[in-house]
Amino acid sequence: MSLHSMKNEIKPNYRRIYSDIIEIKFHDKKRDFDHLLKENMTALEIMELDRTLFGEIEDQDTEIFNQSHRSYDKNTILKILNYQKEYNLNNSQLSNQFKISRTTITKWKKFLKFI
Repeated sequence: MSLHSMKNEIKPNYRRIYSDIIEIKFHDKKRDFDHLLKENMTALEIMELDRTLFGEIEDQDTEIFNQSHRSYDKNTILKILNYQKEYNLNNSQLSNQFKISRTTITKWKKFLKFI
């Protein structure tokens, strides 16, 4: 999917999804997570909330499957690339930090040059 078509994409209501999960599974800790639930969450915020709730995934196959099904909106892509500039990281370091392939990072950079 190109970045241009992302504007018209219908997104899930992550706030509601995670509110329901917190209500059902973590009812006693509900107040601890309220500050993390925003109306419009970026992909990075969603991944951070997921990691906070469920911890790191130890099963390698599950991690690979989840990573291959992630999608990033334009704002998240820009935040990731700005993070790279801010901390002076190369593509390999950024790839390890965010668990994104180097090829994906290169594609983002090439595509954003034309915008």
